Amino acid sequence: MRHLLLTFILACGIYGICSGQTLEAALKADSLSRSYSDRYLFSESIECLETAVPVYEELSYMRELADAKYRLGDMYCMKGQYHLTLGYTVDALRIYEAEKDTYNILKCYNSLAQIYYICEEYESSSRYLELFGEGAIMLQDTTLLIKMLNNKAVLAGANADTALTDRYITECLELTRSSGDEEVWLNVLMNLLPVALNVHNINDSIPTALYRLLNGAESIAERLDDINISGRYFSTIGLCHYMTGEYSKAAEEYNKAVGYFSKGEFELYLNECYTRLHHIYMHLGNMENAYSSLLKAHGIDSAMGTKSMYISLFKYENELMLSHQLELLAHKKNRQNVLLMSAILVLLLLTILAIIYFYRRAIRIQAKEASLNNRNDIIKLKELQQSKMDSMMQETVSRLTRMSYHFNDEALHKEIAAVCSDLKEAISTENWKEIDQFVPEFNSTFFVKLLKDFPDLSLNERRLCVLLNMNLTTKQIAEITKQSPHSIDIARFRLRNKLGINDRTVSLQAFLSKYNH
Repeated sequence: MRHLLLTFILACGIYGICSGQTLEAALKADSLSRSYSDRYLFSESIECLETAVPVYEELSYMRELADAKYRLGDMYCMKGQYHLTLGYTVDALRIYEAEKDTYNILKCYNSLAQIYYICEEYESSSRYLELFGEGAIMLQDTTLLIKMLNNKAVLAGANADTALTDRYITECLELTRSSGDEEVWLNVLMNLLPVALNVHNINDSIPTALYRLLNGAESIAERLDDINISGRYFSTIGLCHYMTGEYSKAAEEYNKAVGYFSKGEFELYLNECYTRLHHIYMHLGNMENAYSSLLKAHGIDSAMGTKSMYISLFKYENELMLSHQLELLAHKKNRQNVLLMSAILVLLLLTILAIIYFYRRAIRIQAKEASLNNRNDIIKLKELQQSKMDSMMQETVSRLTRMSYHFNDEALHKEIAAVCSDLKEAISTENWKEIDQFVPEFNSTFFVKLLKDFPDLSLNERRLCVLLNMNLTTKQIAEITKQSPHSIDIARFRLRNKLGINDRTVSLQAFLSKYNH
């Protein structure tokens, strides 16, 4: 036994050490992934982070697992692999929902709104954006509110709703300006200017105002010293020059953007820049650079796969997820239907049982009423018969008594008196015997239990107990037995003493009722 215990402790220790080492390796991989991500080296960052995910999952480090999956979704979006973005973001969302982490739930909503927008699923994008907006308003978080207005402007622009686009652009600019955050301000300008150009002419007031603000923010881009921000800044300025027909300036700005994007893994941005440069050089008549730009754009497409392929994969993944959700809903609905049908069947069964119970009870009550009615009829009949018999016997006693007066023989007087006494005793005995013929309780459980406790009760006392248990009054008993009420009261008094009832508050009927069960 001791050896088994030591083996178990050693195994647990080894497992703990291995688990600790595995977790430590996962945390190091996670940290290295963040370092690569900060330098926009997404492939290396993804590779490191994907080694940490199964460890977090195995050890149930749910917060770390959710954060890792969210970041993987974000990086795969930068790589243009939208189906993977969708899968990881939804996984992260489910964990955050289980953890009730409101802030990160909203981040997932925002990411899903963006990915659905990129893949031109505008209805789904709008739905998640509404959820994101409701949460941002609830938390009153300025950064989240700015993102909400920014994304609503983007979505309105995609739907070509000029009035709504202008409204969200104006509100977003006002809120961003009040925040005082230079990085957020610059990002908002770079996001909103292409949106404004989608619904306005380049010379309209809103695009002109946005271009003027963005053109004056170059110093902010320089101070931030971020290749992503700098590359996007110059590509946005280049877009404005392209829209106004200033192709040489546009080429210059786009080449600056390419220089920054080439320092990291920005294949999507580079593809966009090279495609735009191809058109610009075509306008300038520079066929060599136009061809070179086209080759580079094609090379990026070949390396990362075409956008349409990843959008198709995204839609396929989305359909699988929706199908799974529909299956879960159908299973839940079927389960609810089964529970409902079961409840209805149980209720029906209980109703039937209740009907049967009350029906039988009604029959028993009717039978009891009929029995009581029959008993009352019998009692009345017996009372009439007994009355006639009593009258006849009383008349016989009277006649014998009168006859004895005509004889002087003392012995004969004594004999006639004895006969009259026997007749009177017979009248009393017969009265009680008559009760045996119409009181079935003499053979009942009550009678058996009573005799078990009080075996010395006389026959008349037993009969009196039965009549009292029938809740008959002294007067009714006197009528049945053809005795005076006074005689019944004396009999009741003697019966109380014999049953040992000393408490005056306890009636004979109440005492006897306990033998009914």
